[in-house]
Amino acid sequence: NGNNKKKRINIAQVGRDVSEEFEFEVRLDSLRKLKLKNKDSFVGSGRPSSFTEDDLQAISTGLLSWLSITQINGDAEKKPSQIISVLANLIKTRKPDAHASAKWLWSKLRDINASVLNLSKQYLVKLRLQMWTTFDNLSDWFDACERFIFSALNKFFIFI
Repeated sequence: NGNNKKKRINIAQVGRDVSEEFEFEVRLDSLRKLKLKNKDSFVGSGRPSSFTEDDLQAISTGLLSWLSITQINGDAEKKPSQIISVLANLIKTRKPDAHASAKWLWSKLRDINASVLNLSKQYLVKLRLQMWTTFDNLSDWFDACERFIFSALNKFFIFI
């Protein structure tokens, strides 16, 4: 029975019709992928990034250096909102024409540095201890400990 047959769709003709109707180039390979995957919509890869891989690597290195220095100095650990704010300022001052948001940049940097940024609290404490344990810091600590003990002993022996 000829009435029960499905009507065949010519992908090339659909692409041309949509391109003419919406004044937007529809690529045939995209339509073929939709048909093969049996989907009814397609989300492309989006516009290209305003940041090159070298840009992302330089920003990544700077961010890790800044975070390390603030932790060594004993500052409070930076929250993601603070980091996003710094990245927004960086984009605004260094790449004002960038098509990227600070949240997008932060997610990219988190992906690039996942092994460093997603550490457990216990591991972070261990790293801080290693960074703090320098010869000068230990020497200062032992000198202060010695002064404290002698002052406590002097007070104790005065009362006896």
